Amino acid sequence: VNISNAWLLPQEGFPVFYRYFRDRITWFEADAVCQFHHGNLVTGEYVGEINDHFYGGKG
Repeated sequence: VNISNAWLLPQEGFPVFYRYFRDRITWFEADAVCQFHHGNLVTGEYVGEINDHFYGGKG
């Protein structure tokens, strides 16, 4: 899976980092990749926030 090298902190004082995965894979594959990197797959209400962060609300 092709991933960016950058870990992004969306706002100061918020202890969560995001990493952007460029490949299109299934939810189960994405979850496995996130767990491999000691992370959690972001879903649900946070998708819009991540879209705004990475694409300026245009993705």
